[in-house]
Amino acid sequence: MILRLSLQTGTSARINASKKRFLIQQSRAFTSMDDPSFRTHSTAVANNTSSEFRSWQASQNIDIQRVTQTAMVHELTQQVSRSIEKVVPWFLNTMPAPYFRQVPESFRLDHIKAISAIKDASMDMHMNLKTHLPDGRQVLTFIRPGTMPGLLLNMIKELPFNQRSEEYMPLSRIQIYSAEDDSMSLNLFVYGEETKQE
Repeated sequence: MILRLSLQTGTSARINASKKRFLIQQSRAFTSMDDPSFRTHSTAVANNTSSEFRSWQASQNIDIQRVTQTAMVHELTQQVSRSIEKVVPWFLNTMPAPYFRQVPESFRLDHIKAISAIKDASMDMHMNLKTHLPDGRQVLTFIRPGTMPGLLLNMIKELPFNQRSEEYMPLSRIQIYSAEDDSMSLNLFVYGEETKQE
């Protein structure tokens, strides 16, 4: 499209002068880009863009907390998963065959979770677990490092013998297991009499 404008005398001269001033200003602006101080400022702006707020970022405190919690849960879940992936093969290859025949699966899973937590925290293999059976009996599981002599006696000394308590149940069974690589002892102490089925 071609626009034809009819300009009065003197108008064209004023427009040309205005154009010259605009071109001079633009020339100065482009020239200033070669100034080191301008480049430094541009670099600083570019480097700061990563810390600027984005529209997709959480702005409310409750949203930030939720995002942080989700990230922590994900990281811890991944960490626990990696630990369990290492412990399970070792546990299956190390525990003796009678352990898998005599100990219920639910107990074995609890033992694996406990050992995974210990190893993941780089702690000594020292933990006590308490479990209640459906028939009312109570099972204490003692996990200790090594298989040295006298370890079972030390565990027995740690057992809660309180005959005056109304919740007292006699010790009815002891199941003793040692890892085949001698890295730990895992013993179960069962309290209460097993209910006889008629």
